[in-house]
Amino acid sequence: MKKPITINTFINDMKRNSFPISVFAILTTSYIAFFLIFLFDYKYSSSASIVSTGIDYNSSSVNTSSPLNLFSAGLSGDEMNIFTSNEILDEIVQSNQVITSIITKEYTLNNGKKIIMLESFYDKEELEDDYSYYLNKSIKRFKGDNLSITSGLRSTLITLNVETHYPELSLLILNDLINNTKKQLVQLRNKNGEKKTNYLKKRIEEVKIDLSNSRDKEVKFLQDNKDLSTPSIKRRHDELMLDVSILANTYSVLTAEFELNKSKILSNKEVIEFANQPIISTIPTNSMGKFIMFLIFINICFAVFTVFAREVLNQIRN
Repeated sequence: MKKPITINTFINDMKRNSFPISVFAILTTSYIAFFLIFLFDYKYSSSASIVSTGIDYNSSSVNTSSPLNLFSAGLSGDEMNIFTSNEILDEIVQSNQVITSIITKEYTLNNGKKIIMLESFYDKEELEDDYSYYLNKSIKRFKGDNLSITSGLRSTLITLNVETHYPELSLLILNDLINNTKKQLVQLRNKNGEKKTNYLKKRIEEVKIDLSNSRDKEVKFLQDNKDLSTPSIKRRHDELMLDVSILANTYSVLTAEFELNKSKILSNKEVIEFANQPIISTIPTNSMGKFIMFLIFINICFAVFTVFAREVLNQIRN
């Protein structure tokens, strides 16, 4: 009499033959994995940690909390503090201008292979049909699939990580990202410095005129009032002297700031420094998880299939 295949017989057979089933599943999985391992979409990463070292206008020698209050209404906060935050550095790295220069550049690997990221995303027919549309899509795709940026909440340090299908390409793109970011920072530093220089020139002229007028008022007051022993006259003279002193101090600070700003614009100081130099990984970043999940899935499938096949064969023999 044939025994029906039930859940109980299935489980009992698995328990009786757990060892040979496991060996068979592992060996079969290994062979299949060997042939299918190259089908995975492997990516290799390259990373570096950088710090912006551009001009920090917020630490300028002119203090906005002082009575001078020179810059609170002169330049916007974005203009005064453009280089020091990691948010600004992150924004420059991910700017369309920088990313476009990366994905449209032709990279040549050591083996002679030539790669343009834009053409690896979309074929030439699509690009010829609507270049602008697919360029914008490629920028978003590169940011989502190939570029990752991490930064600390209280630090100007950011870490850039680039992933592509070739280790060498990841490193080349990372270096280009950093170099293009440097160029953008230098341009912003010079542009921001020119704005500040123009503002300082205007303020220096204004303060110079005010200082001259205040000194003239003090001289005239002294000519009109020879006796300074009267309390009201002395108090007024003290006020005039204080005005002259404040304006003279303002003029001195502005002049020093103007010269300092000029020297910063003309300096060749690096706008980016490395906390960690670019490194390249020769181990696929996304291989281990996929491989383990693949092995587990294949083992389960073969274990179930083997037990079921054994039960069917037993039924046929009986």
